[in-house]
Amino acid sequence: MSRWAMLFWCFSILSAGTFLFQVKYDVIQLETQLDQIKRQIIQDRQTIHLLKAEWGHLTDPTRLSRLSEQYLKFIPVRPTQMASIRSFTNILNSYVATANRQPTAEISSLNRTSAFSNQLLPVQPAHFQAPSLQQSHPR
Repeated sequence: MSRWAMLFWCFSILSAGTFLFQVKYDVIQLETQLDQIKRQIIQDRQTIHLLKAEWGHLTDPTRLSRLSEQYLKFIPVRPTQMASIRSFTNILNSYVATANRQPTAEISSLNRTSAFSNQLLPVQPAHFQAPSLQQSHPR
């Protein structure tokens, strides 16, 4: 019996050694992968930090203001460009009347003495088609 016991214990020790060697090799592989992932995370964080700095530079209000003045020729809004809602309804009525070629009561009642009436009337493009303001009845 001691011969079978000796074989059993030798086989058990070889199996345990093989198992531990395999586990050690797997742990080394996982640690290598973990180190690669940690390096990738550090690189991604540095990239994110760089991109945030670049985004901060690109969206800087003074830089955008300078570029808009240089390339877009934007100017600040003047107080004389402000208008009331009534002036917009008058403009819309004049567009509708122009499109329909029918004089309406709204056009004749335009208040031409307002300070904004001459300044806010935009030039109508040739391709402009005014929408019809006729009320449709629900079905």
